[in-house]
Amino acid sequence: MKLLGISSQRRQQLGQLLSQTKSIITIDDAVHILGLPRRKAQWLLWSYSKSGWLKKIKSGTYISVPATATTPEEAVESPLLIVTRLFDKGYVGGWTAAQHWGLTEQLFNKTWYFTTKNLKSKEVHFENQEFMLTHIPESAMFGLKTIWDNNHKITMSDPHRTVIDFAHRIDLFGLNAFLDIFSAYISSEHKKTNLLLEYAHQSANRTIYKRLGFAMEHLGIQDDKVVSICKQSISKGLSKIAPQLPCPKVNKRWNLYLPEGLTKRD
Repeated sequence: MKLLGISSQRRQQLGQLLSQTKSIITIDDAVHILGLPRRKAQWLLWSYSKSGWLKKIKSGTYISVPATATTPEEAVESPLLIVTRLFDKGYVGGWTAAQHWGLTEQLFNKTWYFTTKNLKSKEVHFENQEFMLTHIPESAMFGLKTIWDNNHKITMSDPHRTVIDFAHRIDLFGLNAFLDIFSAYISSEHKKTNLLLEYAHQSANRTIYKRLGFAMEHLGIQDDKVVSICKQSISKGLSKIAPQLPCPKVNKRWNLYLPEGLTKRD
């Protein structure tokens, strides 16, 4: 991609911005780093964008364009970085986190993000990236871990919280997905059932205990302590194990409505 020439002063200013922000630059960054009035900082970033040195990703926010890029779209290198800047405060989770922690071998072109921001749409496309967004309350910001992506801190659900999200939001991910992720977690180096149960408690949704307890027995996982805690923590009312599915069968042990054809796994 052809980059238009800029003066030595503006090149030096761009270098300052990139060295201190790594790749994502906002108007506030330009104000604080370069000591410019806000209107001048706004114009400067706009001019870099017009010259091909930066690409606008939202109002007042730009990403640097690599020198090797042949089109501006190639500036969008990291979906984790982009989604964090666009929809923070929140965390990367769902299938994206499951893949990161080795709980699935499936590969996805989408990025799942849980955000405290009010959303107009649950699916957002930006250039060649697709983001799956879920609104959460501030109280749901727990069980998170910082990972690094291109020298940027990214907030992601830890392995235990990832499992809880799959149990909590079966409407998003599906029943089989929850069972697969839970089975992989129990067999993984990440397994810490005490922490898993603590997160279930923090989620303040007793249906999670029903789903975890049922999954333990359905998958043939032997852990009397976990099953006992789940059993003691469930509510008396009946709940659907999967809200999006017809569930005509009743499991009285876990107070769950179950779908037809749910075969026991070895």
